[in-house]
Amino acid sequence: MAARANTDWRTGRTVTQCNKYMLEHEVEGDVTLAVGREKIKAHRYMLMSRSAVFHSKLTQQRTLVEINIPDIESDIVHKMLMFIYTDDVEFDNHSAMKLYQAARKYKINDLMGLCFMRMSAGLSRENVCIVLKMAYDLGNSDVKINALDYFCRCAEELVELEGIFELPQSCLIDILKSDKLKISEEKKYELAIFWAEGHCRQQNREVNDANLKDLLAPVVNFIKFEDMSLEYFNNCVSKRNVLEQTMIICIFQKLVSKPQTRLSNSPSSSARGAVGVNQSASLSDRRSANEPSTSLPADSTTTENLSQSLLNSSSMPQMERDPSSSSVLAIGRQGPTPIPPRGNNTNNNRAQPARQQTGAQPLPNNFTDEMGRITIWRFGGLLSGKAYLRDNIDAISIIPSHSGKLHGIYLYGSHQRQATYKVNIKILEDGIVKRAIPNRDIVSDGREKVHLLTIDPPMNFVLDNVYTVEMVMKGPTSYYGKTGRDMVTEGDVTFTFIPNDNGLNGTNTEIGQFPGFVFEKTVS
Repeated sequence: MAARANTDWRTGRTVTQCNKYMLEHEVEGDVTLAVGREKIKAHRYMLMSRSAVFHSKLTQQRTLVEINIPDIESDIVHKMLMFIYTDDVEFDNHSAMKLYQAARKYKINDLMGLCFMRMSAGLSRENVCIVLKMAYDLGNSDVKINALDYFCRCAEELVELEGIFELPQSCLIDILKSDKLKISEEKKYELAIFWAEGHCRQQNREVNDANLKDLLAPVVNFIKFEDMSLEYFNNCVSKRNVLEQTMIICIFQKLVSKPQTRLSNSPSSSARGAVGVNQSASLSDRRSANEPSTSLPADSTTTENLSQSLLNSSSMPQMERDPSSSSVLAIGRQGPTPIPPRGNNTNNNRAQPARQQTGAQPLPNNFTDEMGRITIWRFGGLLSGKAYLRDNIDAISIIPSHSGKLHGIYLYGSHQRQATYKVNIKILEDGIVKRAIPNRDIVSDGREKVHLLTIDPPMNFVLDNVYTVEMVMKGPTSYYGKTGRDMVTEGDVTFTFIPNDNGLNGTNTEIGQFPGFVFEKTVS
């Protein structure tokens, strides 16, 4: 009798091939991914081993047997799972961006890198902003140069893409100062406004001139406002409070000193730019045939009269001459501020807002004190203007590499004046509240940027468990961190940070509150 053939599917297969077989044949799957109407069987162990987000979901709710994935197409989920199980996946340029977005959502960093390289080799209108952001995040200079070149060459088609919101500020500055960017200064301004409005929405900040000014403080130095038409600058720039008044006056002085062409031929705002600067249509469309123009004099006005008309405009501060010099003084609420005389380099005389000064003062480095307690800082920079509205929660989840005790949490304080914040904090372990710190007052003097909230007695942390810090904060706008890191190591202790779905007030791994943690490792 012939020997019976061996039917064990494991025989002759590698570990990777066995993983693939179990995925494709749904062998003993213990968790279901609900993707639209499709149910995909998977294995908790595999998901947790490759994704911090799946790990967090499955450990916070240990009885969870189904994970809903409503926003990713079925074929993309299958590709993502194939990579999780086999460390390999086939995809083309068309699906690279969708697969990247799925990998980003579930923090599968190696897959993000694979998609990034594919997209880098096939730049397109759809993926260039994603490639640029990741090139800056990773410090990949070769890809950065190629993607910047592509963006600048195709800028007319790209300036309205929502992906621009994702670009870091340094990338926007590099775009604006590039010699290859062949768009008008008016378009550059509209691009900057569009970017800043998107960042405000992403950070749950009100879209107003004060917040736009805060975000654009270093950016406006790379827009040549003096090369704009006088009509556009007067109607679309000067009437918004996104530039310093001293800067506006200096630009007006330069504009009115140039020979003026017929103002009716000046470029007007594009449809997108008009929306971006609160203009509902172009200037010519908004004026009726019988409506006289009140913003600018007639075409025959001389430069001298034009200058006087603008300086007397109600939108400009009242001005007077300094009898001891040729400078002009702008009289504002805080007294006279000297404005450089015409012909000076205004870049060296612009008043620098608080945010730029803040950015130049980095947070302290991680350190270990004499008692063995480490302080971990998770942000690389600092901004100002974070709002606390409608009792929204700021939240971040942490996975510690070692067991130990959490002694304190650092919080950002007021960036503009003395204030008292009312703080309510909860610390959860695997989704269960383990510690509540209610009604704690944080007194901020407007100068000290971070404040330590001590946890007494300290809270025990167990290695590889998921801990979530949730906070409701009441008070004025504060400093907040930027350029956050997903993993921070001090000595042999690593904190892995992951976003938390309960956080609706703008805090995540990249920006927001909770700049630092004081932790004491348990000695084995």
